[in-house]
Amino acid sequence: MRRPSAPSRRILLRSNLMFVFPLAFRKSLMPALLAPLLLTWPARAAAGPDAERAPTADVVYYGGPIYPLTEDYLHPSTLVPARAHRVDVVAVRNGVIVFTGDRAEAEKAGYFEPGRTACLVDLDGRTMLPGFVDGHGHFPVPGAADLYQVDLSSPPVGRMSSIEDYIHALKAKADASGPGQWVVGWGYDDTLVKEQRHPTREDLDRVSTTRPVVAKHVSAHFMVGNTKAFELSGVPADDIPPGGLLDDTNMGLINIPPSTADPAEADRMMAKAIARASEIYAAQGVTTADQGGTLLHPLERGFRLDEAAAARMADAEADRAEADRPLSDAERDALRRTTLDTLRTALEKTVSDQVRRWPVEHSAAGHLFEFQNAVHSGDLPIRVIIHPLGGELMGELNRDFLGWDSSGPYEGLPVLDPVGKADIKTPAAKSPGDDISNYKRPDGIPPLPADRLMLGAWKLFLDGSIQGYTGWLKDPGYYDREALARAGRDADWRGGEYDEAARALAGLFARYHLNGESVEVHANGDMAAEAVVRGLEEAVRQGMDEPSPVTDTRHAIIHAQMLGKDHIARLTGRTERQGAAPGLAEAMKAQNFVPSYFINHAYYWGDRHLNTFMGPGRGKNLSPAGWSVAYDQPFALHNDPPVTPISPLRSVQTAVTRRSAPTPTSVPPRPGGTLVSGRGHDVNATALYPAVHDKTPDGKADEMNDDTAGRKSEAAYPDYDQRVNVLQALHGVTTVPAYQNHLEDRIGSIAPGKLADFVILGENPFEVAERAPDTLADIPVVATIVDGKVVYGKLPSPCVTP
Repeated sequence: MRRPSAPSRRILLRSNLMFVFPLAFRKSLMPALLAPLLLTWPARAAAGPDAERAPTADVVYYGGPIYPLTEDYLHPSTLVPARAHRVDVVAVRNGVIVFTGDRAEAEKAGYFEPGRTACLVDLDGRTMLPGFVDGHGHFPVPGAADLYQVDLSSPPVGRMSSIEDYIHALKAKADASGPGQWVVGWGYDDTLVKEQRHPTREDLDRVSTTRPVVAKHVSAHFMVGNTKAFELSGVPADDIPPGGLLDDTNMGLINIPPSTADPAEADRMMAKAIARASEIYAAQGVTTADQGGTLLHPLERGFRLDEAAAARMADAEADRAEADRPLSDAERDALRRTTLDTLRTALEKTVSDQVRRWPVEHSAAGHLFEFQNAVHSGDLPIRVIIHPLGGELMGELNRDFLGWDSSGPYEGLPVLDPVGKADIKTPAAKSPGDDISNYKRPDGIPPLPADRLMLGAWKLFLDGSIQGYTGWLKDPGYYDREALARAGRDADWRGGEYDEAARALAGLFARYHLNGESVEVHANGDMAAEAVVRGLEEAVRQGMDEPSPVTDTRHAIIHAQMLGKDHIARLTGRTERQGAAPGLAEAMKAQNFVPSYFINHAYYWGDRHLNTFMGPGRGKNLSPAGWSVAYDQPFALHNDPPVTPISPLRSVQTAVTRRSAPTPTSVPPRPGGTLVSGRGHDVNATALYPAVHDKTPDGKADEMNDDTAGRKSEAAYPDYDQRVNVLQALHGVTTVPAYQNHLEDRIGSIAPGKLADFVILGENPFEVAERAPDTLADIPVVATIVDGKVVYGKLPSPCVTP
């Protein structure tokens, strides 16, 4: 319907009023009342209908460079710093961005008019970016470590240079602790002390023989206990491993109890850990933290063996044995009893190792209700992505909690009841990317703000730590054979036996993938990367047979230190493995896989990867972000706190420069500044490097021949420049980790409709990258803003009402 013109509207108004008011009123009072309206009507009509609905804002930011990071991050090869998007003004209302644009557009829209905006904030030349999103970490463990544990880290993070330093620091904590309290140290690195070894049980006995003491390795894959710690954990002296050193396979031998039996006090300790971690993260500009794998809920149900299912498994085991030779009735009964005993033992051990609630002061993994309580109390002012553990037992518990179908019997070990198979996702079940801030909150409790707690991808594991010699490597294995021998490993050691774990992992991939769920899997070594890519290929192949093909899962490989060029090519559909199913390459491309690189290995361990763990040929290509750019694969970056301190700007600096840190306590001391990258720009270029570092029979170093293995050790390795530009790196700590977790519609960039999460920096990272890229990590964080509220620092200038 066509609207009448402005003069026609005035006539209609006067005509309609004649039917409403009596004649006397129209002649006496109406002219006086209507005169102001009629005089201003032409101006109002000329301004148009939008003038009556001019936008309002709680706060408007202006006066400094604002980079919204709204470029095409899914194609990182197109990201050029000189073409980075930039706006002059950002407006926020009710914690949501309502405007981005230039100053003229903002003024035209009324954002600088009196009454339209409550607060104008002049950035005073400071730089605004989207709030940083942690690509992978273990929030709030850094808070618990800071409050309750002893810092055993070496430079450049801490001050320890010897095992004597460890003993001194732990003893000081022991002397200051109450009777019976466990002393826990965190972050020791055997390659950064002069002794070049792990501390031993005997070393920790020097700290105390009357109270339990443990020290945890910086990789989180090793732990050492003193004699008292093993004694209180019920471990017989003959069963204590040499030196008291535990790894991923037996770390459950030491059972650290909570320091308090009072649940309320334990809750207060967790709240303090969350609050402290929030302070640490917000001070680094992080608005969304990452909890990289947890049990989502406290255990409220008992566990017992499903006797019927166990009996079926015992019969099956006896049948398999009879396939080899006939069994007597007595032998069959004995085998069945042995199988049942094994199942019961496995159940007890698995529950005690994996499901028990670790004390806050040892490992503050945190479950959903603890995070919800912290949001409610104000102890958690930033957002958290919470990843449910997805392995056999923990996955069953988490899937059941999130609403999957649990009607079938559990088929793994141990056999559990009443938790069922939980293989089928129901329509009501929560998925990665969903808001779980109020999930299963009791009725009658005020709801929490939305999108403060979000569900992340299902977390899975394969290998261990390369610097701990438990990363799964291809031939020729670890580089420095002398260092390998000092670690008690044979020359042919490749990190462990992971074949069975890889087969189990492939089954888990299929379970989640066929239900359209995202996974993220811990993989460090190149053999682990190969197993992960093969498992993903098989899951995707199975998904191709579904009536509706599964796409856009965004499965992620966490750490991906030795992800190869061929792996990236297969993940992006640029090539496929020989013998692959027709159409697999296109199906792989449609998944939008995301590697999350632990890029700071190049900074903290760069020299040791080149000279000890990987060797120069492989070490120069660790965390290969350059290949991801070459194949147009979006990538995320992370610090893996508490393994290294949370610092997205450190990740940006390392991705741009790939220069190592000085390590004055290593043997030999190294000044740092080493380029941990190739220099070529042809993805197919190679260079010759020694594959292993060994010694000849006369004891002289020989980097040309591996006499132990009897083969030449020099080989051709890719020579590619793995450095990326600052815009690509900034997307790695903002938009891509948001995309990886299906959260790009809410966080990661500055755009209307997204949540008002920002970081204000004291310097412009684009200018610093040009002028002094080795100082990017030193850029000060001026303020961190979540939901439009300052959670760290202060605004560059006072709020002004227009």
